[in-house]
Amino acid sequence: MIQKGGPEPQDYRLFDNMLEELATAVESKEVSKNDLQEIYNLFDDDFMQKTAHGHSFRKPFGYAGDFMIIDRVYQIDIHPEYKNWDKYILNHRTCEGIRNRKEYFKNTLKKICLDNKSSKIELLNVASGPARDLQELYASSPIATKNLNTLCIDHDPKAIDFATQLTSEFKSQISFERANIYKYETLEKYDVVWSSGLFDYFDDTAFVQILNKLINWGKPNSEIIIGNICSAHSLKNYMELLWEWPLHIRSSKDLIKLAIEAGAEPKNVKIGIEGAGIFLFLHIHK
Repeated sequence: MIQKGGPEPQDYRLFDNMLEELATAVESKEVSKNDLQEIYNLFDDDFMQKTAHGHSFRKPFGYAGDFMIIDRVYQIDIHPEYKNWDKYILNHRTCEGIRNRKEYFKNTLKKICLDNKSSKIELLNVASGPARDLQELYASSPIATKNLNTLCIDHDPKAIDFATQLTSEFKSQISFERANIYKYETLEKYDVVWSSGLFDYFDDTAFVQILNKLINWGKPNSEIIIGNICSAHSLKNYMELLWEWPLHIRSSKDLIKLAIEAGAEPKNVKIGIEGAGIFLFLHIHK
């Protein structure tokens, strides 16, 4: 697959099956980390510098799923020299789900703004990444431009620099703060608390701990909205095996259980899903 320049569309099912077999072999310890290193070494430096695969494996900002790879998924940024690999990854159903998260965010916030036309809406966006969802929301929604104020918090200063520049047209309404979510505290209260790409990284203990903080930051009658991957899928094998990017898959039942443990009232919890069926959204009405 590497020698021929990556999988072509007719190879996708075969390639996905190969990854499934490899994941099973790693889990059973038939294949070791050293064996995987042999696969990593087959990709040359030029490939690793230019492709979505290389960026995700190299982790140039020190962590998996950084703002740059998320924005590359949003933009379907395919490098012409290695188009087969980038097309396989960036057009995968999982990446479609990531793009759908952006649309889910925009549609949800537009509706909240329209339902509260006479009020200012205060949004806290946790782990805001590249903030392209915000840029597109403000650019496409006059009611958001008029009524929505947003504070973005992210641990990565480079993500904040990127997002600040991208959203500069709306700088009077969008502000950024560098923060570690484990340590971050605030006395401010918000109408909407949003985090779509963070909780996949948390085990259940951290999930409950951080969600409890987010619930406490909501005003009365606020909405806390959390995204989480829900589907076992072939790109998960690719991500975990070839990118070393682990994720916690959760069902609707899992999310509801954790929300209740974090202090949510069962009657105030509901679940949404984006169109590709890859990501769920936990909605908690406070």
